[in-house]
Amino acid sequence: MRTDPSIAHPWDVDDEKARDIQRALAGRVRLEPLPAEGDRAPRLAAGVDVGYSRDGTRAWAAVVVMDRAFRVLEKTVVPTEPDRHY
Repeated sequence: MRTDPSIAHPWDVDDEKARDIQRALAGRVRLEPLPAEGDRAPRLAAGVDVGYSRDGTRAWAAVVVMDRAFRVLEKTVVPTEPDRHY
């Protein structure tokens, strides 16, 4: 997978710059229906979520990848320490 150089950005930024990056990326999101069958139908789908401890010092990122038949092909949970605490 290649990264689009037009959306590349540094990761170690302050809160204001992070908000600016999020706003810029949000403007590039395309919402459009995808066909359920045929050549343009997605072969895989992924769901991603992040949960935080009550005090915000721990986080768990989870991802699940499924195929068209809803078979789970991959799943993982990664515990980490957030780089920002809110």
